[in-house]
Amino acid sequence: MGGSGGGREGQEGVRRRGIEYAPLPSQKRFHESEARFKGFSGPIGSGKSQALCQEALKLSYVNAGRTGLLGAPTYPMLRDATQAALIEILERSGIPHEWNRAENFLVLKETRSRILFRAVEEFERLRGSNLAWFGLDELTYAPEEAWLRLEGRLRDPRAKKLCGFAVWTPKGFDWVYERFVSERVTGYETVVARPFENRHLLDRIPDYYERLKHSYDGRFYEQEVLGEYLRDHAAAHPQGPAHDLWLAGKTHIMPDHAGFKRLSIEGQSELGHLLWQGGFRELDRHDGHHETGDLDGYSGWLRAQGYDSPEPWSDYVISAINEQGQVVSGWHMRNVHLPSRVKAAHSETAYMTTQALDFMRRQGSQPWVLHLSYVKPHWPYMAPAPYHALYQADQCLPTLKRESELQGAHPVVAAYRQHEESQTFARDEVVRHVRPAYQGLIKQLDDELGRLFQEMDGMGRLDDTLVIFCADHGDFLGDHWLGEKELFYDTVQRVPFIVVDPRKSADATRGTTDDRFVECVDVVPTILDALGIPIPSHRIEGRSLLPLLQGQTPPWRDFVYSELDYGFKQARERLGRHPQQCRAFSLRTATHRYVNWLDLPEQLYDLRCDPDQFEDLGQDTGTAALRSQLRDQLLDFLARRKHRTTLSDEAVIAGTNKHKAAGVFYGQW
Repeated sequence: MGGSGGGREGQEGVRRRGIEYAPLPSQKRFHESEARFKGFSGPIGSGKSQALCQEALKLSYVNAGRTGLLGAPTYPMLRDATQAALIEILERSGIPHEWNRAENFLVLKETRSRILFRAVEEFERLRGSNLAWFGLDELTYAPEEAWLRLEGRLRDPRAKKLCGFAVWTPKGFDWVYERFVSERVTGYETVVARPFENRHLLDRIPDYYERLKHSYDGRFYEQEVLGEYLRDHAAAHPQGPAHDLWLAGKTHIMPDHAGFKRLSIEGQSELGHLLWQGGFRELDRHDGHHETGDLDGYSGWLRAQGYDSPEPWSDYVISAINEQGQVVSGWHMRNVHLPSRVKAAHSETAYMTTQALDFMRRQGSQPWVLHLSYVKPHWPYMAPAPYHALYQADQCLPTLKRESELQGAHPVVAAYRQHEESQTFARDEVVRHVRPAYQGLIKQLDDELGRLFQEMDGMGRLDDTLVIFCADHGDFLGDHWLGEKELFYDTVQRVPFIVVDPRKSADATRGTTDDRFVECVDVVPTILDALGIPIPSHRIEGRSLLPLLQGQTPPWRDFVYSELDYGFKQARERLGRHPQQCRAFSLRTATHRYVNWLDLPEQLYDLRCDPDQFEDLGQDTGTAALRSQLRDQLLDFLARRKHRTTLSDEAVIAGTNKHKAAGVFYGQW
């Protein structure tokens, strides 16, 4: 490891622990810099994260027994990239350390040096003890105020070498460029890595950069792969000016570990990190029932509010105190009439609303795109006071079910009704117990959305923000003798979909409803259209809704499509079916619901006389002609789905009949 002066002492200490690190030329220059504040700017694949962690270790040995800080813009970035990279180095090199889960820091046992881990998005919290050093990952996504606050904490009088450092990928002529690169402040030094410098990466993946060149937009390639500071940052980003897609709350994204390995994509690279998060920039991810660990923003925040537990979500958010003074879980629906152990202001819904508002304030007049995804009213159906007791059973919607549905039911539907959640919700006492709590959670969501929109209005953001409100599914709660959310009923598939376009062009339809069919796949093209970004029609299935908002009457779909894979469900086991057999496809028109089950009988509902779908006509001989018509319509839809996802239609047209130009002359005499 490179270094001089105080850095050499740290170098020797690290070497004694056997760290394998052969720094690249730019990494070496970065480590050798004696500047009080230094930066490492470079494209993806230039070893920035490795340099950050190695510098942190070097300074921890130089400043034995002192405290340093590693930070990142958000908790997910900190957890998944920065902390993970350092821990991997420590474990691979056999450096003994202790991890303090409650306060998010580790101690190097050899030197008794402490390394704090902090997200800098809430820079007002960057207070406390004096620091010997600090390092920030992905600096271009952090506010300048956070950097300045940390500069002020760099004041440990017993430190041998005070230093603040950061790494980043260029993002145009922002504050980082101005402070570190263009008009460098006294005491600052920046190393700019060259593209294609990382021989370690190229030895493993020789075509790494060539592959990216074919995948990225031209100017995005210049920025991300060549590491250039582009004057027109709006044009440099394929998603438009500063339109990173930020996530606050829940997502169903699951990383494809096998795919990463097959494509030799490093999870700690910037590209790998973005793919790992499904294209999102995680502001604060919280999945509720998927406990996200020590550095989850919500978990750490709850501990700071006094909810002292390794798993505060399980122990407080979805738990209550019963009449006997015992702590009981909301996973048992018998307990959901009790108030949650957290205050309403500390609940998931309120917390995520606050995160969204704080994000908007930090953005100021800069454009942004935010996916605000609330967990509730998802199960466990545990609401905080006073929402747990706002409603009585007779104030909730009646259950949609008939005894006749149980006679001759479709095999898959009958199997679903044997699931534990369906058997439980089949009892009237359960429905009367749970639905008031569910309604209370909806009321809390309504209140928090009211707070969100009121404060956005005060910031002037309702005047320039496109708002799309929708849900991914409903909940049976006993309807049709079912629990949970699957199968083909309007109960779970017909969800709220509200769009507020602040532009004058939408005034013609403002405050109205539209009976035309829309789908969740319409969200993406609507947003792209609003941003003025070309819609990749060769792979986007949905349609922009802006023409409808502007009062236009373009040709429109006359049905909505849905499908189901029940391979993971108990129903598959009960029916003795192979996972490849567990598929179903549905068309819902204005008048009928048709379901085609692979290797099983069809379903059909006449919504004109049976809007609640009580009578299945799938085996009625009188509906054979209609089912045949709908089956053909379904086949036509499936045949027209988008399968060419990497090549645009324009590329296909441009490449048609070009074999001779490529030196291929098949079929000639």
